[in-house]
Amino acid sequence: MVTLVPQRRGDFNHQTVVSAIEVNFREMLPTWTYGPLIQDGLYLYGSFRTPEGKLHTLLRKVASELSYGLVLNVSDGTALQTSPRQPDAFRGGSVRFTADDDHFRMHVGMARSPGEPFLLEVRKEPAQDQVVWDEGDILHLEGFIVGNAGAAMYDPMRDGGNLYCSYMIRASGHILGEPVEGFFGFDQQHLRPGTIWRTAPYFNELEIAWHTMTTEYDDGTIEVGQICHGGKDWGFAVMLNSDGPFKLTTDVTSKITFGDDEFPRKVEYLIDGEEWDWVASPDGIMPYYAKDPTYRPCDGTTTRRGETRKVVCSAGFLDAFNDGRS
Repeated sequence: MVTLVPQRRGDFNHQTVVSAIEVNFREMLPTWTYGPLIQDGLYLYGSFRTPEGKLHTLLRKVASELSYGLVLNVSDGTALQTSPRQPDAFRGGSVRFTADDDHFRMHVGMARSPGEPFLLEVRKEPAQDQVVWDEGDILHLEGFIVGNAGAAMYDPMRDGGNLYCSYMIRASGHILGEPVEGFFGFDQQHLRPGTIWRTAPYFNELEIAWHTMTTEYDDGTIEVGQICHGGKDWGFAVMLNSDGPFKLTTDVTSKITFGDDEFPRKVEYLIDGEEWDWVASPDGIMPYYAKDPTYRPCDGTTTRRGETRKVVCSAGFLDAFNDGRS
């Protein structure tokens, strides 16, 4: 329910506009702008398991022509720990970009650069747009954009604002020499000039439980999306399957259950009147990525409550906070 309190003119208490979006390669470029908003960064992140079930999670941010490096976590059976290969990944600059109507590509832009190679390429194909993420000996992943569309969430705040665009990819390949199956996201975030995510109100005040949903069932159905319960009037659910979007709403609430270690174990969502659950993987907590005092990230699986189909592949990187925000 929207807050029934008068706001400043041009201010909407963080009410979010949501949509499914087409795949537009030129608008993925860091030079693309939306009104006063500029691209804060491109994000690559995902969760993958080996045939034996070992969990790997990945995160890389590229900001303009620089990348801060790869966050590479590997399960030790109880939690996700930093891989000793993480320092070997590409870091620093520069990153080069090309895009036209049929492809997007970003890659290392120097003849000699620190770490392994780095490449992200998205190509238009007749059936499904294809994606390759390559980091040399560390990882090579190939897959397709689920639904041939993405999710977009826009907050039209007068003094700030945020446009977040996300494409979710079902992929397979190898990580650290082992075969893996899973999902990864390719997202672009746009903020006001001079703003960064870790100092913005979304991360520090509004975000209660936000995660990327990517789930494949034993009947072949794949469902993906961005689901967020936030403070004030901020929140959204943009959900897609292989045919495209099936739910677009800002009517999202949640109840989070934390473990004794203060990491989330379950999030019970009510999305447009429908019950959904995010459940943490037994080895999904990320203790070495939780450097902010109240930030508690974890990987898990999202399904409708009472779902009877078997999940055969999933990823669900959750941002949660244990400071009691609401």
